[in-house]
Amino acid sequence: MKRIKLISPFIATIILVIITIAVGVVVYTYISTTMRSSTQQTSQVVSCIGGNFEITNFLKHGYSYYREITIKENSGIDLKDYQIMIKLDTASLIAAGKMRSDCGDIRVLDESGKMLDYYIETGCNTPSTIIWIKVPLISASSTKKIYLVYGNPSATYQNDPNKVFDFFENFDVLDTSKWYIDAQYTLSNSILNITKGSILLQNPLQFSLNSYYYIVEARVLYGSNKENYYSGTLGVASSQKVAANNANSDAVVLYMLTNQAKKDDVNVFIGSGATSSFDVANGGNVFTADLNVPYVLGIEINPSSVVIWKDFQRGLKSYSLKWSKNLIYIILGDYRGGTNDIKNTLYDWIRIRKYVYPEPSVSIGSEKSLDGVISFNLRNLGTGSIGSMFKAVVYYTDGSIYQKDIDIGCNLGSECMISDTIYMLVEKPINKVELCSKACESVCNEYKP
Repeated sequence: MKRIKLISPFIATIILVIITIAVGVVVYTYISTTMRSSTQQTSQVVSCIGGNFEITNFLKHGYSYYREITIKENSGIDLKDYQIMIKLDTASLIAAGKMRSDCGDIRVLDESGKMLDYYIETGCNTPSTIIWIKVPLISASSTKKIYLVYGNPSATYQNDPNKVFDFFENFDVLDTSKWYIDAQYTLSNSILNITKGSILLQNPLQFSLNSYYYIVEARVLYGSNKENYYSGTLGVASSQKVAANNANSDAVVLYMLTNQAKKDDVNVFIGSGATSSFDVANGGNVFTADLNVPYVLGIEINPSSVVIWKDFQRGLKSYSLKWSKNLIYIILGDYRGGTNDIKNTLYDWIRIRKYVYPEPSVSIGSEKSLDGVISFNLRNLGTGSIGSMFKAVVYYTDGSIYQKDIDIGCNLGSECMISDTIYMLVEKPINKVELCSKACESVCNEYKP
């Protein structure tokens, strides 16, 4: 095969994604037949030294714009499945006709080969829309790039917080398979109001909060209180509920309202699990609350410390400790369970996400135009020496060329049942795309529009 000299480097990103996107597409056809309107295509199999690989479903998706997002890791720790937050002026994009009015055409692509899950926390069509993105890996002290893509009226809406956060609850319903109810409560307009007792996590978390770097956050409103009573808790513990004065020696963090002498103080109680007491903090005051005012409470937890947050402000209280047990339960209402009267405490949402300090810095580049996004499926059939490495060469109509290596992630000679889709961002009209085995570069598939 003739070697091609690259004459114009161009940003194109290969993306492996488990989710198939239902969008308006056109189909690229094998060799030189004309473009078809169908979304299905007969696969092409190419052989090489007794092996072969297969390419199917070569499509073009109608995305028009993208922005490069640069993430710089600052803590010196490898961050896995880490949630980053960006703010985007979606109001201007929607007004200009560049984005759907529901932000349903947003996609986030990873340079390492995945489409990333995201969640729009605050309203679309605002000057500062908050979007959370789950990034599979940000290596320690490295810089990583991902790509925000939009401008496709036919894209299917995707926005799922349960795929982004390690735990999420917005109380649309109170799922008894998820929560153990030992309380009097009401649920209205996705707001949980506990008046007596507790609502506790039914089963333990699948991870320990004090084994990595997490923050537990909840939006809480204290509706009323009673002197000498403990009110609504945001708590995490090693057991489903905690005994009075931590008599059972739980590892526990309780962030809750206490009313002493008619003063509504929000305090923190922490037990390491080593003794039958709150041996780390026994009522350290964090702030004085106003009733009927919502607050976002936060408990940052890692293997050696606890940091208390309020309204996204870090460091109101900090404690160093050595844990004796794992934190695997969430507690709402009264931490002891039962029918203790806590008056009424309202919960809007609760979530768990990764957090390290200092957290990664994130910057968003300027908007760039796209001719579209191409996609295809590819697999090694595993009968010879094709291997896992492939090469895509994109020939643009202006004569420039872009080349990108693709690793489909399987061992030499083994079959890779790849159901994922490979995506490439392309800024300019395409003349053809050539896909070759790196192990057998003389054997290629060629596609033309």
